[in-house]
Amino acid sequence: LIDEALKTGVLDVVDFSTEIIDQDFYRGVKSKLGHVLSGQVFPRSGETDLVIKILREARQILLIGPSGAGKSGLLWLISSEMSSWGRWFEIKSTASVSDAFLIVRFVRSRQPKAGSPIMLAMDEVSTHNCELWSMLSEQLRAFSDVYLVGTARIEDLPLIPSRSAFKTFSVMLDERLAQSLWETLSASNMTSWSHWREPFEKCDGLLLEYTHILTQGGRLSSVIGDQIRQREQEDRHDELSIIRICSAVCVNGGEVSVSKLFRGLNIPCDRGKPALTRLLDEHLVRES
Repeated sequence: LIDEALKTGVLDVVDFSTEIIDQDFYRGVKSKLGHVLSGQVFPRSGETDLVIKILREARQILLIGPSGAGKSGLLWLISSEMSSWGRWFEIKSTASVSDAFLIVRFVRSRQPKAGSPIMLAMDEVSTHNCELWSMLSEQLRAFSDVYLVGTARIEDLPLIPSRSAFKTFSVMLDERLAQSLWETLSASNMTSWSHWREPFEKCDGLLLEYTHILTQGGRLSSVIGDQIRQREQEDRHDELSIIRICSAVCVNGGEVSVSKLFRGLNIPCDRGKPALTRLLDEHLVRES
């Protein structure tokens, strides 16, 4: 019973030995630990050191940012840096709030202590598993040698209750990382840009958009497609209606008045504003 979390695939032992070398990685492939181990994920020493410091002190931290900000890469850089510091397990994306007791039972059975702590990584905390993160955050506070680190899109942060129990850290693309990535792509003839500055200024701090601009890969469109499908599955009709109008107007060089938009869609302001805020946070809609 104590190993049920492993047997059912709710938890997995983090593998620090298997490298992944992906020829399309710099075109915007989602970062995994294997990419870090193979050296394809660029070091982010400043952010990594700061997050590790916060994690050691607070024991729980959520890396937040819009899609494509580099959250997953930073998560696995941190785990790689702390690989010998504790026993690492990944909470799989298929886990739900009903699996919380399996995870807590597993952690308790491993008897975490100062010389042998338990480290839990949870990539992509979102609408379907935010309650799981919140429950684990509350229940694992009682274990002084259990550490929890995860990633979440900034638009999903308001959905997570009990946010006072953990720290947050905003992830954005900085100039040093942008320059290193451009130099690597340029050396491999994977970009035609003669300098990194202009693409960096166009990307609004998003690593995914930056690589897309440099390489003209297809990853950005697939991410946006996934976001649209998620909204369809969750019946988020107001957000879909806003996207439908804004995309049609903006692709033709126009701009949209918020008040006229809500009137035209027959959406009350108190309902439309939260929907629009989520789209702005996720960079699906831009505000001028």
